[in-house]
Amino acid sequence: DLLEVDFGAWDGRRWSEIPKAEVDAWVADFAGFAPLGGEPLGRMLARVAACELPAGALVVSHGGWMLARRWVQQRGQDVPHAADWPAPPRYGVGWSL
Repeated sequence: DLLEVDFGAWDGRRWSEIPKAEVDAWVADFAGFAPLGGEPLGRMLARVAACELPAGALVVSHGGWMLARRWVQQRGQDVPHAADWPAPPRYGVGWSL
């Protein structure tokens, strides 16, 4: 449940290497689109929502997972649109879940 979203064929590539049409398709269906072999954000949000952390747990994660966790806590089952997705925190910033 703590894994970052799987970007499939996009993983390890620079944004400039990904065809604009694919990025546009992702933005148009932000929660449902998955790059080839990847995972849609909606599925990741379901994983994050189901993740039960023990009291006092310390999670060190990629910012995407933390943004998804915060989204679920603040917005519940709302389906995100690209324009609504929060900006990542500054490097090294801690959040309380």
